[in-house]
Amino acid sequence: AGLEAARVAALRGHDVTLFEKTTTLGGQLNIACVPPRKEEMRRATQDLIHAVCNAGVHLCMGQTRTAEQLKDAGFEAVINAVGAHSAAPRIPGIDSVNVADAWKVLAGEQQVYGTVAVIGGGMVGCETAEYLAARGCKVSVIPSHKVKEFRMDAVVCENKDGAEVTIPCDYIVLAMGARSNAFDAAALESAGIPVYSIGDAAGKAADISNAIRTGYDTACQL
Repeated sequence: AGLEAARVAALRGHDVTLFEKTTTLGGQLNIACVPPRKEEMRRATQDLIHAVCNAGVHLCMGQTRTAEQLKDAGFEAVINAVGAHSAAPRIPGIDSVNVADAWKVLAGEQQVYGTVAVIGGGMVGCETAEYLAARGCKVSVIPSHKVKEFRMDAVVCENKDGAEVTIPCDYIVLAMGARSNAFDAAALESAGIPVYSIGDAAGKAADISNAIRTGYDTACQL
């Protein structure tokens, strides 16, 4: 979302600065292309990065700015594209060393082995399960179950009939949706500087189509 907004705004004649807190552009596209048969999506990231560079966007990598800092720097409009984070409900045992996050597993930041229980049967959960199965893990995906507890050797949950089910596993991988990251825009709004939230930062995490569309449409409003 941020790359598309920066690209379009720059092409429309605005002086655009893009702040990225990491040293890599592309956000969640960098993990979306990891599961089997998804490699082609890497081209979308590369295309957006090249387009942003060609459009003359100023890139500030490994940096963040608060609303107060953006106000003091003299920006006339701010597009909030801070994205989302993987949800982690407060379930007993969630902080155990055998509990991993699907996003971090796909990013190579966490490693899991052996028998793995994936919590969440949505797109991320299923793609992560396939990714792990292709690497030799024995994987169970847990849809339509209410998780009650994470243990070092199992997941305890309740099925749709209310019966308790214990699923043995070595590792647990969370794929329970996403939550928008927070961005406190109060200082900008009080100064009369418009703030536009796009993509996953706009209240509810969605998909790539939503990210590109909201980035494009918002840049066209400036």
